[in-house]
Amino acid sequence: MGLDELDKYVQYGFIEFMSVAVKSRPEVEDKIDQDLVHLLRTMKSLKPTDVVERLRLAVNKAIPSTFKSPLAEALFRGIEAQQRIKESEGGTVSAEEAGRLLQLDSKQAVIDRYNKHRLLGWREKQGAIRFPVWQFQAQGGVLNGLEETLEVLAQSKDLDDWGKVLFFVNPRESLKQQRPLDLLRKGKMEQVKVLAQSYVE
Repeated sequence: MGLDELDKYVQYGFIEFMSVAVKSRPEVEDKIDQDLVHLLRTMKSLKPTDVVERLRLAVNKAIPSTFKSPLAEALFRGIEAQQRIKESEGGTVSAEEAGRLLQLDSKQAVIDRYNKHRLLGWREKQGAIRFPVWQFQAQGGVLNGLEETLEVLAQSKDLDDWGKVLFFVNPRESLKQQRPLDLLRKGKMEQVKVLAQSYVE
């Protein structure tokens, strides 16, 4: 896995981490750069989440504890959490692949559904839209209640794509650690719509 092949979001997160973590210490930055080159040469089979963890270890080794930044650590944890969500429940597909799952005749038809809040997805740093696999049904189409729930979530102009994703995949104490996604799979669409309404209010 070369740097050009590394997940763009991980690249962006590492750059942000560096800017916070090194505290203007050039000798530390040089040491991390050397470790980064070594890691990228030896991690051909690792997932982005594993790459992030190895990078964290390299940074922790290079930076004295008095110069470590809680903000930088929080940023790395956020990168790892988001990447885990991307990879969970079957991962994600491109617009072209989503079109095949939905039996649509063009990539644009998929993007139109996304723009009309009928499909859940998010834009990567390079601009491509990725669609979580868990929203699709094996027999075609999307989970019953997904479109109706997305319509409710779209009422909030402040809720971005990742906010919508988190609504579906985060466990809730009120649901005994179930997720709204789990309820949709059980056919409890009305309950999920009520939860969505409270989420955007």
